[in-house]
Amino acid sequence: MANSSARRRKKKKLTTRTRRQGSQNRYRTASFQSRFYEDLRDFPDAPLMLTEGDSWFAWPVNGNIIRKIGKYANYNILRLERNGDEIVENIMSPRQRSKIEDALSRFDFPVFLVSGGGNDIVGEELSGFVKRYRKNMISWRSVYKENEFESALGLIKTAYIDLIELTYRYRPNCTILAHDYDFIEPSDNGAEFFGFSFGESWIKPTMDELKIPGDWQEDIVDHMLHRLSQELADLQATYPCFVHVRTQGTLKKGDPKHWANEIHPTPAGFELIARKFLPHLKRITPKAF
Repeated sequence: MANSSARRRKKKKLTTRTRRQGSQNRYRTASFQSRFYEDLRDFPDAPLMLTEGDSWFAWPVNGNIIRKIGKYANYNILRLERNGDEIVENIMSPRQRSKIEDALSRFDFPVFLVSGGGNDIVGEELSGFVKRYRKNMISWRSVYKENEFESALGLIKTAYIDLIELTYRYRPNCTILAHDYDFIEPSDNGAEFFGFSFGESWIKPTMDELKIPGDWQEDIVDHMLHRLSQELADLQATYPCFVHVRTQGTLKKGDPKHWANEIHPTPAGFELIARKFLPHLKRITPKAF
């Protein structure tokens, strides 16, 4: 009887582990919210995690940071992220803010992972930070609109502060983890799934239209991403509940092993980025590992 009981317990544990390792696929077939409630029922002892952000958390097919974290740790995750979201216009919009507030008021999340700020400075927004190249211009700073970018960066930082204070109001023991974005190489590689193209890339088309030289394009984007990283570091120094996950320099620019397109990593690249979260998560929620 004892041996039979032990076998049943072992089988149940294996089933749980198998499902957790399959977490990369299970989120495709059900809504994030319904899957979260199923996990609460099936894995009542697993730590909770709230996630919100952009495509680095939500990118399909090629994987994303949250899916890759699921390879190493067991969490019940309520996922609110969406491809293309900006932290100023979308994540902290009244509608999405209400969803975050509702989640925080109902569940005691020990960790809240955030991916935000990248979409606020690429795509259509990028044209507001650079001007058309003229022959008398001698460096990338000649076309870079520093005041305009710093103003936008200020709005991003304010949105993060709003998010931090909202979280602390409901869950003072919750730790927010937010990553910066690795340095990219402007290119024509847009989104592609199953051999089909879904639009142009996010940075180079705007830069090309403004006649900005190729090497300047890279310098400008490097500078903007570095400044965003600096602001996240400043938030960490100011708010004890906020952790800046430093990922810049993890991926190699232009390496097809690391980059699926201009601004999104490959599955291998996303896994390298996800590993940067693990030491912080192990410290906060060791039970998940």
